[in-house]
Parts: sequence; structure tokens; C-alpha cells
Amino acid sequence: MRNKIIYVFDAYCSWCYGMEPVMEKVHQRYKDYFDFEVLSGGMIPEDTPVRELASRFASPREAYNQVVEMTGQPINEEYITMMEQPSDFDYTFNSLYPARAMATLKYFAPGREVQQARVIQDLVFADLKDLTKTQSYKSVAEKFGIEWDAFVHRFESDDSLQEAKYEFHLARQLEVKSYPAVLMQTSDQHFYLIARGYTAFDTLDKRIQNIMAEKAKEN
Repeated sequence: MRNKIIYVFDAYCSWCYGMEPVMEKVHQRYKDYFDFEVLSGGMIPEDTPVRELASRFASPREAYNQVVEMTGQPINEEYITMMEQPSDFDYTFNSLYPARAMATLKYFAPGREVQQARVIQDLVFADLKDLTKTQSYKSVAEKFGIEWDAFVHRFESDDSLQEAKYEFHLARQLEVKSYPAVLMQTSDQHFYLIARGYTAFDTLDKRIQNIMAEKAKEN
């Protein structure tokens, strides 16, 4: 089998959002050497109102500012305000919906998973779209050249539901318990965890190179 880079993320994970430019650089550098697979992890597996999620943060602004400062990825000020003042917003989190959207994008536009994850996360952290609403994905379908009615039909089908649940299960099978996570697969049974949490490109690149060098010696 060809070596594979597996990126496990969740659409609502701010550190994953910060990781997206890193993964795009990794993909650009290694796309001729590795297959790439993006899995949705299922961080928020059921409907969770913003007030409930916001209550888990001691200081939402401080938490998101840390992401921005470390990764350079800007987060919409309105998103941060929503987390600080959740009673003013009608917003629901549920990882199943963006996972179904990812499954739909993979079906219609295969081989572009890294870019698709980035665009879906932009809906949250840049555009403040509610990903539990089908209409929120219209711009994404257009970006990948997918006819809207076809996207909606697939997105709302049982197929996308089962595919999303399967990805959640697969992430658990890979023993991923937090996001983002990046694994390198070199055979059916050999996986290397090369990133747990946000990891800068240079660090991730060095880890990939080291594993490639080890494998070259074995051969």
C-alpha cells in the first residue's frame, strides 16, 4: 500500500482551525508521496446549545486569543462575542452535521479532503454559520462545483449519516481522543502518531522525514 497521512479533526475544534494552514502545507509538500485522508472525530456528538458549550470555558476570549496568537489564524470577533454572551445567540453545535457535509464533499469531489476541511471550518470561525442548518453549506457546494440540489439530497441522506458515524468510529479505533491529530500509516498495521494537538509545520515535517528515513533503512 502507499503511505498515508491521516488527519483527524472536528469542525468545531478551534485548534484544528489553527492547524488547517499547516495541513495544507503538508499536503502540498507530500501529495506526490502519500495518500491523504481526513476523518471527522465527533467532538460534539449531539445537539448542544451555545450556552452549554460556552459554560465549559473559564474565559472564552482568552482561550481563543491563545489559538490566534499561536497559529496566526484569525477568529471572527462575533464568534468570540457569542461565546462570551451566549444568551444573545441562537446557535447549536453538533459535529454530526459537518461530518455529513464532509462525507458529501468527499463523494462529489474526491481527493480534496484537506481543502474541504478548511472551508467547512471557515464557515464556523470566519463566517459564524450554524452548521446544523443545511443552507449554511451552499457556498461550500458552489466552491467545489457541486450542484446544490444534488448536495442537499446526499447530505440529508442516510448514506451521509452512516458515513459520518463510521468516521467517528474509525477515529476511536485509531485511539484519537483529542483534536487535531495526525497519523502516518506505513502499512495495514503500522501507524505513527505524528501530531497530537496543534503542531507547527516545521515540527510535523521533521517527524515525517524521520519516519521516511527509518523506513528507507529498513528497505
